[in-house]
Amino acid sequence: MGVANDLDLQNGDHIHGFYRVRSPKRRQTNGRAFDYVLELENLFGATSAIVPWQRLSTCKPLLNDMQSVYVSGHIQKHKSARIIDILDMKPIKDPADPLALLPVSHCPEPIKVLKLRDIVKSLSILPLRTLLEKVFADDDLALPYVKLPASCRHHHAQSAGLLTHSLECACIVAAMPGFSSIEKELGITTALLHDLGKIRTLERGRHNRFNGALLDHESLTLELLASQLAWLDHRWSDGALAIRYLLTWKQQKRGKTLPMMTLAEALAAADRISTGLEREHMAFHQEPEWRSYIQDQGMHRWRPRLEGYSESCEMIFDEAVSS
Repeated sequence: MGVANDLDLQNGDHIHGFYRVRSPKRRQTNGRAFDYVLELENLFGATSAIVPWQRLSTCKPLLNDMQSVYVSGHIQKHKSARIIDILDMKPIKDPADPLALLPVSHCPEPIKVLKLRDIVKSLSILPLRTLLEKVFADDDLALPYVKLPASCRHHHAQSAGLLTHSLECACIVAAMPGFSSIEKELGITTALLHDLGKIRTLERGRHNRFNGALLDHESLTLELLASQLAWLDHRWSDGALAIRYLLTWKQQKRGKTLPMMTLAEALAAADRISTGLEREHMAFHQEPEWRSYIQDQGMHRWRPRLEGYSESCEMIFDEAVSS
């Protein structure tokens, strides 16, 4: 699914792939006819394209910004660049690889979107993989998910912070010992989705005044996933129930202190670890190595220094362990 600018193609070579239509504009050609110029974009890049007036009858209904399409055409040179002369264009309703269709211009961290894509593809439980594909095929969910921060100031407050935090939580859960492969895949799936509701409580990196004040993001996450979880109910009802529980157990009266699934502890720990590491980085990243304590705006952070460390201490430790 490359783009023309990334491929070693010659003038006249055929190309086909899955793209988003971006910024289509009408252009007059000979005083009487019009063709359309546009960008074709996906996660791997963007390239210019043209729909000649002779083919407008079949392609024009699809020339809407962000429309997902399958395109075939051939390469032609235009000045110093290469563009795609579109021969045919078809709509995509249920993309098999929705994350690859996200336009790179909407992804502040495309490398991390590729990592998310790899994690989704690695899941061996088909209903969980399909659930995530359905979530990320919805632009109303996927586009803010890959772009928004995870908070305004608390942690991962930069663009794509929500994606970064979700990936970190998923990787931490995946590395935890003691869980079966089924539990790990449930944990990875839930970790990727656990903060989805923040796309409603955050707007352009700022709190949505009413959503954030009146509602917790966990409840909004469950609401946003309603249709996908309803789909999962008919394919793996226990999996759908488990995800609902893992997303909301802290809000429930029963088992609030000790969850009924130990996997919930792993998810809570992953959330705290990801958040804590980010806050430590925020506290110390501009400080000299010798500084070990920070107190700033109510944040207290301490880190050990290597002062006082010696190889003799390491030798004593090794001898104690070996004996």
